[in-house]
Amino acid sequence: MALALLPLATACGDEEPVEKPGPVEPQADAGGRDASTATPDASCADATCDGGTTVQEPPDAGPAEGGATDAGAVDGGAPDAGPDVPLPLPVDLRAPSELLVRGDDFTVLRVGVERREGFTGPVTLAIRGLPSEVFVADRWGSADTNAAALVVSVSGRVGPRTRLDATLVATAEGRSTSRPLRMLVAGPSFTLDPTFPVAPLGWTDGSRFFDVLADGKLLTAYPIASASWPGPQGFVLERHHADGIPDLTFGMLGSVTHTRPAVSRMLAFKTLPTGGSLVAGAAADCHDGDNATPCTILVSRHLATGMLDTSFGDEGVASTRFNAASRSLVKLLVDEVGRVSVALTYYDPTQSGPYVYAVQRWEADGRPVVGFGTEGRAT
Repeated sequence: MALALLPLATACGDEEPVEKPGPVEPQADAGGRDASTATPDASCADATCDGGTTVQEPPDAGPAEGGATDAGAVDGGAPDAGPDVPLPLPVDLRAPSELLVRGDDFTVLRVGVERREGFTGPVTLAIRGLPSEVFVADRWGSADTNAAALVVSVSGRVGPRTRLDATLVATAEGRSTSRPLRMLVAGPSFTLDPTFPVAPLGWTDGSRFFDVLADGKLLTAYPIASASWPGPQGFVLERHHADGIPDLTFGMLGSVTHTRPAVSRMLAFKTLPTGGSLVAGAAADCHDGDNATPCTILVSRHLATGMLDTSFGDEGVASTRFNAASRSLVKLLVDEVGRVSVALTYYDPTQSGPYVYAVQRWEADGRPVVGFGTEGRAT
């Protein structure tokens, strides 16, 4: 009987039969030194090193095989730049950074448009980012338009002291430019202040002038009552607290009376940062019914106490003459160095036009401004 001789290990079932070695597949490593291609050394103390087989790296190891990823692309291609971004519109917008709008009312935002870099086309102006309670219609401007006006209206549902941040935008040819715009919402124009007692002031005529001082007090001026024509001879100054109560520290229990025989009518009134005031009045020759008669305008400057400021003009009064009586509201102006100006219009039949515009300027001490017109007066 023939016997088959087997290896002891196989006969006992302790290990699988030895197979012939086949081709070795490439293996991805963790980026370290490949043990199959390195000379055995002390680094193989805890690893099985095979010095007889050379493992070759695959030509392109992607992310799934342990390779490095490309700059933003899984397949190693160039990253996608996305859609083309249009260049900004070469237009400069000139507009205030803040706009005051009254509730239940409207206001006008004036915008200047300056084209650059050869752009000459029309533009469309709009305000974006506003709630539905604020309405602004877009405004189209032709190629020769360098300014436009946007009408902004606010619903009464928007409370006063509301701040709205929006964006003023100009668009044309698929491009745009913008600038920030803040809207400040105030109360309705004709809402009465319930803390101010209107009736106790006792105003019964339309010849009163008033202005508000920096501290919130109200300063008023009105002519002295007279039953004869040409009217009163002087005027009265009164000062009230912000709540309408008379300021008893001003003059005689809140009022100062200036008897001025040369003043038959008040023309203008203006408060000063110092707490003082300016009063413009007309002499009797301005109301004699003769347009050919020169008209004298008297301007007086007053201290915060209501008394005349004698450092101005002749004991607090400066005067000028025009060819006729004024035909419109007279305006008093003061610049940052204290120079005083009075501006008005009047009818002069000797001139080619129907109306003459005139300005008289004085230095802070009441002297006519040298170099402005003739003796400080220009028409």
